[in-house]
Amino acid sequence: MNIDELFERDMDDLLIWKVYLARRKAEGTRAAAEAAGDAAGVRVAEDSMAALPVIAPVDGLRAADGLAGRLSAQRWIAVRDAEAQGVPSQQITADLAETRAAARNFIQRRIAEHRQ
Repeated sequence: MNIDELFERDMDDLLIWKVYLARRKAEGTRAAAEAAGDAAGVRVAEDSMAALPVIAPVDGLRAADGLAGRLSAQRWIAVRDAEAQGVPSQQITADLAETRAAARNFIQRRIAEHRQ
C-alpha cells in the first residue's frame, strides 16, 4: 500500500471514528435532556442524531484500532526524521517511553473508572 492509499484509509477510519463519537455524544445529550425533562434539548439532540449515520460499535472499534495501529507504525517516520536532524537517540527513546506510559496509565484509569 502506498502513502496515498494509507492516507485515504486513515481519513476514512478517522471519519468513521469521529461520526461514531459524535453520535454517541448526541445520544448522551439526548438522555441527559430527557432525564431533566428538557423537551427542547431532546429535540436538538435528536436533530443532531438524525444528521449522523449509525455506526455500529464494532465498526467504530475497528476504525479506532486501525488508526491506532497505523499511527503506531507510522511514528517511525518521525523517529527517522528526528534522527536525521540529530536528535539524540536517548531523547527519542525517552519521548516514546513517556508516550507509551501515558497511554497505558490513561487506559488503566478508564478501566478502573468503568469497574466502579
